[in-house]
Amino acid sequence: MIDKLANQIAQWNRRELKLTETESKVIEFGLGVFLDVCVKFLILFMISVLIGKEVEFALCLLSFCGLRCWAGGVHCPTRGTCLLAMIALCFISLVAGSLLENWGIGVFVVLWGLCILILWLRAWKNENSAIVRSRRESSKKRYILYYFVEG
Repeated sequence: MIDKLANQIAQWNRRELKLTETESKVIEFGLGVFLDVCVKFLILFMISVLIGKEVEFALCLLSFCGLRCWAGGVHCPTRGTCLLAMIALCFISLVAGSLLENWGIGVFVVLWGLCILILWLRAWKNENSAIVRSRRESSKKRYILYYFVEG
């Protein structure tokens, strides 16, 4: 359903804006991803309203989406399994939150520090990627140029 809707919108854009086939395919892919995320968030929002835990779900999704953005993330093979994984993550977070609530604020500080440590360690594993190498080389060139110009 999402793919069909994205295809129809992309075809309409292609006709109205006189886009090429490649541009239309890119727009279709982007629309598919956008609509998929919208559907997932609407389903999760409805679940959170039904159980009365809107704030907790919002915090969980905000944290998870930010973590996944920085850490790369593993993708599920289908949209359905991704939705199930997101629902499971929210419920696991609710259960863990209720358990941690009784332990005090110190546990949250330790867990937050652990998350930051994991992200920091994960970031260094990607230091040999092409983007990091190109940035490192361009910064070296700027430093050498600055050194010779400023003396």
